[in-house]
Amino acid sequence: MHFTLKADETQQRALARFLDVVAVDRLEAQLSVQKWKRRGILVEGNLIADVVQECVVTLEPVPEHIEAPIRARYLPEADVLALEAEQSVEAYLNDPEDPPEPYDEKLVDIGMLVIEFLALELNPYPRAPDAELQQP
Repeated sequence: MHFTLKADETQQRALARFLDVVAVDRLEAQLSVQKWKRRGILVEGNLIADVVQECVVTLEPVPEHIEAPIRARYLPEADVLALEAEQSVEAYLNDPEDPPEPYDEKLVDIGMLVIEFLALELNPYPRAPDAELQQP
């Protein structure tokens, strides 16, 4: 299945409050949801966002354009617990992908997945182009 998600103005304002940023001017995602393994789900796609944050030095608005891939795997909760029990800590450390997320076999919230990936892409220390910290 393919999905296109696009936040409207009301959702953009709510997202800005939720993410504690000045504004979310755009959030769109194109996602493909397909079966993965026997009972799992694979979600892949990309997101595009325009976000405004405060400069950590001057508090001026700092616009940021974000384009990022999305990839998440889901397994029923019992399968995730079984997988965790059979894999060693070293196997997790050597696996380049995150382990699958558990889901209840009824619902995967792809909207929240997009928000999670957006939050991970935000610059943790946004800075205006000429902002300099003044030494006392």
